[in-house]
Amino acid sequence: QLANSPWPKAHHDLNNTGRSEYAGTALPDIKWTFSTGGAIRSSPVIGGDGTVYFGSGDFNLYALHPNGTLKWKFTAGGNIYSTPAIADDGTIYFVSKEDRKFWALYPNGTEKWNLTMGANQYPWPSPAIADDGTIYVGSDDYNFYAFYPNGTLKWKITTGGWVQADAAVGSDGTVYFTSYDGFVYAVYPNGTVKWKAPVTGYPRTPVIDYNGTIYVGTWWNNWNNGIFYAFYPNGTEKWSISITGGGIWTEAAIAPDGTVYFGTIDGGWPNGRLYAVYPNGTIKWINSSIGGVARITVDKNGILYVGNGDSNLYAFYPNGTLKWKFTTGDRINCKVAIDKDG
Repeated sequence: QLANSPWPKAHHDLNNTGRSEYAGTALPDIKWTFSTGGAIRSSPVIGGDGTVYFGSGDFNLYALHPNGTLKWKFTAGGNIYSTPAIADDGTIYFVSKEDRKFWALYPNGTEKWNLTMGANQYPWPSPAIADDGTIYVGSDDYNFYAFYPNGTLKWKITTGGWVQADAAVGSDGTVYFTSYDGFVYAVYPNGTVKWKAPVTGYPRTPVIDYNGTIYVGTWWNNWNNGIFYAFYPNGTEKWSISITGGGIWTEAAIAPDGTVYFGTIDGGWPNGRLYAVYPNGTIKWINSSIGGVARITVDKNGILYVGNGDSNLYAFYPNGTLKWKFTTGDRINCKVAIDKDG
């Protein structure tokens, strides 16, 4: 299973809610920084002992002590842009690009196993670890994979396009993923397709809310258009919101009160908008004053933390007003992870 930790995988949990059970920091004071030899597009994850794991464009997966000092690093054969996932036995799973590898490491940073997946030209997919131990991950070889914890193949599903986004797992074990063939897939744990629903454009990571609704955003036409979809658990469309002038590149986040947040990238970086939507599909508010919206994290109090293409990390109150912002040296592609201490 997933590690029992504050942030064990991409988007926090198997439903990909992006929601922490802890409150984030009240003020953006720097505690520490750590430099690597390449761009960091991998979101950080946090182990049960407080270790922080993330990948870098310098081909290394890093493990840091909670004080920001290096614990160990593991060198793969390519850029590590996917976010790791941590199992309850401490195993760390991640994907690297140029060597086309899916890796499993022991908690001490030594290799447990690796296997070669398809093309992985754009290896954004991050692994998900289901409650039965199955590891799910997509690839741009058009396949969606299910692996046993020992690295052997359980099953795979071949689609008509890249599987670039991350999977979500429902409470009944149903696995949801998207493909650039223009479909959202729902799959039983044994690998049988339950249903697939068509969407317009290239779909991104699915997110599941408290009542089983599946949310998926799409983009096309060079980021200038997108649709945000809500599907019932049986695959029928519940509602959708058409976006003109902005594509949806990243996944939604679900607040404690059920509010759904997603962002658009309007014609590419650094322009974008942040949307807040009621669960019935009614728009609550739109914030157009920030740069290209990357990934969204929500804390237990409903505060939003949004990294952007304008090099700022923003914190917003649930009503959309600014709480604070923190300026970095470049655009922020990854999602905030919140530890127990905020």
